[in-house]
Amino acid sequence: MLRYLFALLCLFQIESAHAACSTITTGIRPINPILTVPGPDAPLVTPLSPWYLVANSRIFANCTANQPLVIGVASSNRTAGYFTDPIDGNNYTIFKFEMSNTVGYIVAAGPPGGSNMQPALPQNSGIGPFNTFTVTPSTSDLYASYKYRLIRYATLTDTNSFNMGGFASLILYWKTPDAPKFDPYVYTSFVQDGTVSFTNSIFKTCSILSTSLQVALPKIDANQLNSINSTAGSTAFSLPLNCPSPVNLYMTITDISAPGQTSNIVSL
Repeated sequence: MLRYLFALLCLFQIESAHAACSTITTGIRPINPILTVPGPDAPLVTPLSPWYLVANSRIFANCTANQPLVIGVASSNRTAGYFTDPIDGNNYTIFKFEMSNTVGYIVAAGPPGGSNMQPALPQNSGIGPFNTFTVTPSTSDLYASYKYRLIRYATLTDTNSFNMGGFASLILYWKTPDAPKFDPYVYTSFVQDGTVSFTNSIFKTCSILSTSLQVALPKIDANQLNSINSTAGSTAFSLPLNCPSPVNLYMTITDISAPGQTSNIVSL
């Protein structure tokens, strides 16, 4: 009986050396990014914002101090292709927002301080595969850093503001180095929210500075208009506009009695 009790005690001590970390509540971290529409020569898949970096954030609690832990980095399962960052050379999965079909985000996490950042891969019910990094907490609290960036992955169809919808931009799992897999039920997620706005519009328009313009046409003889589509008395005039710069201007003229008329013939 004492032999069995001793064996059970040894098993308990081995298990306690791998004490589980517990999830923490991170709350919602609001941001309100103001983006600039890329120029016409920019690649289709291109960043819209700088990296937003959180250099030191608590990600788990009640861990065993001085025990190395492997952290798996994930995000949502709604993806929209990839972006290779020319600065760090990493290949990032682009994740979609619920409220936009053209703007998404990329995200990565790593040890405190922002080094060895690992791009998030699509979340697959906590099973993986994940990009990982290893940290050794000095106390029972485990800290890490993370960064995210907004990116265009499709042609912008409008530049209206949209809400990010309280999305879980980052999901972190943990395991010990000798564990065969991550626990899919123990994770910490970081929820991001806020309104995305644009400083400029892809639909550049001009405004007319004067709502009324009188053009004095010259007198002409009736025989000068002796056939259909004939013209006479051409008169130049100026129409003052306020336009963004640079812009290629396209315009149509209609008449007041038929506003839907956009041909080169107006009614009298």
